[in-house]
Amino acid sequence: MGKIGADQVGKVSPVPAFKGFGEHWSIEIQATGEMNHKVDLTWGSGSEKASGSARYNGQPADAPSTLIVLSGELAGKDGAKPMTIEISRQECTDDGDNKHMQSVSVHVDGMDTFKGCGDLAMY
Repeated sequence: MGKIGADQVGKVSPVPAFKGFGEHWSIEIQATGEMNHKVDLTWGSGSEKASGSARYNGQPADAPSTLIVLSGELAGKDGAKPMTIEISRQECTDDGDNKHMQSVSVHVDGMDTFKGCGDLAMY
């Protein structure tokens, strides 16, 4: 359960869908085919929103197997900015003491890093 078939390795992203959040921010990621994803980021308690795209380029050589990295761009009012999303398969407890199966950090050039918890959809 939750595994992809051998014929799908390298063709199907390990992130079919993901919802993450932290203090005053949230992110939604949806696979769009191949290794590409649509990304919607909201921050500033909902006052700021931007969309973008990210791609799964495989497992980084120096990263632990529990880490999924997506790279792309976030299109904001100041133009497109490079973005990296790191989803880690480690239990995370949110401010309401609810447990989630993943933790997430979102790095966008020129912005503070967003850190929080999330839930990865399973195949």
